[in-house]
Amino acid sequence: MRVSLFSASALHYAVEDLDEPGEWKAQRHSPQVPKSRYTNLSIDMIHAGVGGIDSWSEWGQALPPYRVPYQDRTFTFRLIPIE
Repeated sequence: MRVSLFSASALHYAVEDLDEPGEWKAQRHSPQVPKSRYTNLSIDMIHAGVGGIDSWSEWGQALPPYRVPYQDRTFTFRLIPIE
């Protein structure tokens, strides 16, 4: 498993706005989502890859080299403003 220092994204929409509850999905893309007045910052220690055989079935999951095994983890980061 390849481990990087961290993963981050800064989005001008809420991730929740990409999807809606229920069985029917609109399958929107980021330009189709209402722009948020805030920037949503997500910082992750690690995430699973999308290297699966199928992502559309109930059995869809990443192939073994791209999985993140469950275990206790600790992740610390610091945000420092730049002047």
